[in-house]
Amino acid sequence: MAEQTTASASPFPLPPPFYNNFTPANRKQLQQLQSSNTSTLDPLSLPTELRYLLPPAPPTTGRYRTFGTEIDHHAATPTLADAGIEQLFPTPNDNEPLNPQPHLIALSRSLLATFLALSGTLAQDPTQFEPHTREMQTLVFNLHDLINRYRPHQARETLILDLEERIAKRREETRAIREVGEKVRTLLEGLKDAGIGERTVGVDMSGSRGIKDVNSSAKVADEKRVARQKALWVRLEAMKVAQGDDKVNEKQSEGEPEAMPT
Repeated sequence: MAEQTTASASPFPLPPPFYNNFTPANRKQLQQLQSSNTSTLDPLSLPTELRYLLPPAPPTTGRYRTFGTEIDHHAATPTLADAGIEQLFPTPNDNEPLNPQPHLIALSRSLLATFLALSGTLAQDPTQFEPHTREMQTLVFNLHDLINRYRPHQARETLILDLEERIAKRREETRAIREVGEKVRTLLEGLKDAGIGERTVGVDMSGSRGIKDVNSSAKVADEKRVARQKALWVRLEAMKVAQGDDKVNEKQSEGEPEAMPT
């Protein structure tokens, strides 16, 4: 009996008992029934263990019940006055919109001062706690109402921050693509200067493709091309060595020991 009383008084009630019906076997059985029936299944025609697996129909009137409480989406948001609670901040209007930030700071300071006063009262006369707790309750309700008024601003700022992060990410990706393109362009220009990939291909009198006869000037051009290619490879090897030295210096600056040569 004591356990039942504790469970009913708990602010977090136990889940409804039909959650035990949500098993893989029951879900598979329900899928088989849905696949074999072209029309919509009637929950009352199903076995008891399968009835709760069908989701309820969405509300058509804007009203539904949850945890025994009726919720109305079309109802106006309750105010402090509707709940009989004193409002400690000015009522906003169309000409002067309310800025919740200074009022949140002021109410937070008042809540702290009231808590200190309550601590002093409890140390002297604990029976006089009620005025302080009532005042703290009023302050908390006002803080909660102001926080709810601050939600649109918070959602707008969160959206702005998300868009700024996406734009920064796209700009970083664009910058990286441009850097890679510049490196590829520089490499292609170097290969073009070295003459790699160039062939002097012509057409003979019969129309078939063939390589032109190499004369003395062509031999000189080939020698120059080979020299440029060798110079390019020397530059590439020097760049690799420089990159390796930079990595070694970075490891030494971070305190990592330099690998022993094999």
